[in-house]
Amino acid sequence: MVTRALSRVMPIVAWLTLTAVCVWLVVSLAGVGGELHQYFAGEAVTVLSFTTVGALVVSRQPSNVAGMLLLAPVLIAAEGVLIQVAELADRHQLSGAVWVWWLARWIWVAGVVPPMTLLPLVLPDGHLPHQRWRPLAVLTCVLNGLLLTVIAFVPMPAYGPPSPVEIELLAWQEEYNAAIWVVLGVCALAALASQVHRLLLARGRARSQVLWIALGAWTFVLGKLLVEYGLGDPLDAIVGFGSTLALPVACGVAILRHDLLRLDRLLRQLLLYAVLTTLLAACYLALREVAGADLVVATGTAVGLALVTPPLHRWLGGRVTRLLYGKRGSPAEVLADLSRHLSAVAGPDAVLAALADAVVRTLPVSTVHVVLTSGQNELRRVTRGAHDPVSGSVPLRFQGIELGRIDIAPAAPGLATADEALLADLAGTAAAAVAAAHRSEELQRAREQLVITREKERHRIARDLHDELGPVLSGLGFTLDALRASVKGTGHAEAVTTQARTDVREAVQLVRRVARELRPPLLDHLGLVGAVRELAARHTGPSLSISVGAGDLGDLTAATEVAAHAIVAEALTNTARHSAGRHCTITLQREGDLLQIKVEDDGVGLDGAAGGLGRTSMVERAEELGGWCRAFTRESGGTTVEACLPAITVTTP
Repeated sequence: MVTRALSRVMPIVAWLTLTAVCVWLVVSLAGVGGELHQYFAGEAVTVLSFTTVGALVVSRQPSNVAGMLLLAPVLIAAEGVLIQVAELADRHQLSGAVWVWWLARWIWVAGVVPPMTLLPLVLPDGHLPHQRWRPLAVLTCVLNGLLLTVIAFVPMPAYGPPSPVEIELLAWQEEYNAAIWVVLGVCALAALASQVHRLLLARGRARSQVLWIALGAWTFVLGKLLVEYGLGDPLDAIVGFGSTLALPVACGVAILRHDLLRLDRLLRQLLLYAVLTTLLAACYLALREVAGADLVVATGTAVGLALVTPPLHRWLGGRVTRLLYGKRGSPAEVLADLSRHLSAVAGPDAVLAALADAVVRTLPVSTVHVVLTSGQNELRRVTRGAHDPVSGSVPLRFQGIELGRIDIAPAAPGLATADEALLADLAGTAAAAVAAAHRSEELQRAREQLVITREKERHRIARDLHDELGPVLSGLGFTLDALRASVKGTGHAEAVTTQARTDVREAVQLVRRVARELRPPLLDHLGLVGAVRELAARHTGPSLSISVGAGDLGDLTAATEVAAHAIVAEALTNTARHSAGRHCTITLQREGDLLQIKVEDDGVGLDGAAGGLGRTSMVERAEELGGWCRAFTRESGGTTVEACLPAITVTTP
């Protein structure tokens, strides 16, 4: 409710303030009578420029504290109006003139000191750069209040010679004021340091905003120094007015975030020439101080500086570009860096991660999702940053085919045009690598699906052999037994029947063996955990104890169960045959969509032995499902076999 009221009231207050300033300016100019004093002109330019920018900011961002502080110089104009009112009241001997004089005595301080000390803390967004700056803001507000209190409520001596008490009071007031001014000066410098803090943390548009403020402050300070140095009329007035305008105009551009004017290139040029001019002028003055003001020396100095200007310009250009764009340097450097990273990585996840990292390093975004898709299906996703709601997306295309997208959540509302163009360039640079990652992922998915389909088919065939063909052969055996009993003693017929019964028995054994090889029957009867416990029981003996730890594994695909069972079986076989250990631990656990397998023993370890057929088969079984398996010797001794398998069914895109 309060925010809504402010959004309605503050723009009205801002435009009324600007209107009052314009009226004051017109009336004051009319009262000057054609003779324009430089002091009044400087005061008028200051008040009009700051209040104009403040009104523009408050009208667009009513809750921005920086805009409200930019309106504060209107109190400087109020001082002049109050003085005129007080003089008029004195001439007509009106009551209340004393109070008008009292208000005019201190109101100008409220128009100068708070903007000077607090404005750098909240530029450009109206908030502190970090909560750590809150104590400084509170201290500055308290000191502002103390200064206003002393100026407003400590009585001034009456007309005539001051009394001893008044002299002592004035001395105390001067010392107190001086101390407060010194502390306020320190606070103002610390507030300027907050802009340096913002610059170090900012990226993209936020960095440009801080640099606009820095450029305006540099122009303001340089102009005032040149006026103090004395350029002569009319340069003093021109430089003074220009430097006064530079600060509020730069603040206005920074706060409004140049949504209508894309001025990054202009900012780069202004910063470059500002730094270059300052360096050349400082070098020239320093050399003249050292070598004297002789014409030949001055000419040689100027020629030398002219010769070093082109290489200095190129060197500074790169530094200013890096300052403007932050760690990303120029866009060309960003794209080249991304290309180098993509050439050094392998695998879909690594490619997507390299692209996501490049976007986070380069652009002012809080969240980045790089997604690999196939039609409506999502293949892979890599996320960087927070999990803010995305508000922008750039497709990843290669040869006209959309392979994925980059979803972003900008740190500030919207992206600048230059940032959008750079994001599109990043997507284009990574297109070929993304296409390779996409094909690799689809190939792996097809391979996984093939393995899963194969295991399902093996499972079906094993079930049919066991449940259908097995009973048929058993029934045929019983029939042959009956037939053999009926032809017993007939010679040749009995021999043929006996041989047929033997063939049927061998066929039954063959079917059972084939069914077991197609899929271990224990997996169907006991599940993966039960089958692993049965394997552990078979290998447990006097010299080897085996413990099994397993949580709730949930539903697993047939391919995952067979691969996990085969890996554990091979690891146990190697432990029993080669480790000479006394104890072995088997751990099975589900972590999200992955099945983690670990088999550890306290034996002699691998001792550098090359992987045989068993270790190779474990690795192949894991990799054909898109997982991994490795065996290694622990530093404390013993062998560990680790495997990670996908635990969910993979669907073909």
